[in-house]
Amino acid sequence: MMETSTPSPEFPMRANLLLSLAAVLVACENEPLGGDDAVERSAEERVLDRAMAFQGDGFVEVSAEMVPSRAVAGLILEWVTADAWSAFAQVSPDVTGSGVVLPDDSLIVRAVHDEEGALSKYTVAWFPPGGGALEDIFFLVADPDWAVMTVDGVRQAGSLSTCQGCHAAREDDGWVFGVPR
Repeated sequence: MMETSTPSPEFPMRANLLLSLAAVLVACENEPLGGDDAVERSAEERVLDRAMAFQGDGFVEVSAEMVPSRAVAGLILEWVTADAWSAFAQVSPDVTGSGVVLPDDSLIVRAVHDEEGALSKYTVAWFPPGGGALEDIFFLVADPDWAVMTVDGVRQAGSLSTCQGCHAAREDDGWVFGVPR
């Protein structure tokens, strides 16, 4: 005589769990892990975290006083990561052709102030490892509370054409304007 076993009371619950998991896997089969937006957000978060520490160790203040910005109306104070300082200091906004290349992972933070001296925003440029092209630079524009700004529906973080438009003229200077003299 053949013995039959009685399924455990947990069997239906396990079967439902496995079926649910299989459905999720099938639904996500064609989705890249995290999607492209997740990669950008991750870079954005890392850049923001580092940029917000601009007044601490690891950064050098570039400007001794507020100077007029060449990109936007207002005055700026500027910081750069310490490992990039010696290269950055060789570049002047008034002269091109320095031949400077900033080290990988360099970060530049500009505090932009209005004509009365009130902080209006931060602009950030990150030079990721292995990236030497203008399109590789991760630009970010944040309000005084470090919230990433949106202009005409475009989040101001990533490979921004508005930033690239000005920096394109600085190809022979590591894509930067350097230290006002």
